Amino acid sequence: MYETWAKTLLSGVMYTSDVFTMAPGFPLFLSFWYRLAGTDPLAAVLMQCTLGVVTTMMVVFLTRRLFGDREAIVAGLLYTGMPALYFYETKLLPTTLALWLLVFSLLLLQIAYQNKRISLYFLAGIVTGLLVVVRANMLIYGGLVFLGLLWAAWKTRNQPKIAAVLFVLGIAISMGPVMAHNLGHGELVPVAANGGINLYIGNHPEARGVYVD
Repeated sequence: MYETWAKTLLSGVMYTSDVFTMAPGFPLFLSFWYRLAGTDPLAAVLMQCTLGVVTTMMVVFLTRRLFGDREAIVAGLLYTGMPALYFYETKLLPTTLALWLLVFSLLLLQIAYQNKRISLYFLAGIVTGLLVVVRANMLIYGGLVFLGLLWAAWKTRNQPKIAAVLFVLGIAISMGPVMAHNLGHGELVPVAANGGINLYIGNHPEARGVYVD
């Protein structure tokens, strides 16, 4: 489905004339890749595998900044030892891209906090907004980070309140076009309106609890 949507975007058609029922971030990313490298799915899979390697390196780098060298090695081994990562890297699904964006967001937030780089909170918000456009349920993550920044500003006095404002502004900029599309079709839906159907698919009486390709 994502691949079909991506190829439709190549022709300049949005694929839907209604509210988004699926988060559009991954099809947009995939269509951009297809425009650059052609529509061979194998090339897209190889790109995702490369993105997975980069994500692993970022996990190691982030853990090293937070805890130290030994912990970074353990984190890298644990991360590379998860079979699900390799499954998703070989499927044209949003998970691999979402993981990269999530770790990138966490890394930016850690650097911003440790080095007191206020501008990086805005960039972290942009990246988090893109993550939400790829996986709508990650809006919960964005909300928790926002609350954490407010708490840090109020409790520790080491974090300026503007950090939370810049973070939310970045999210709003990334999500703005998607939300505007949905509003233009009469629905106040931040990203996608598929929450109910996903809940049903995973929990109805005949659900098997496994992914069906």
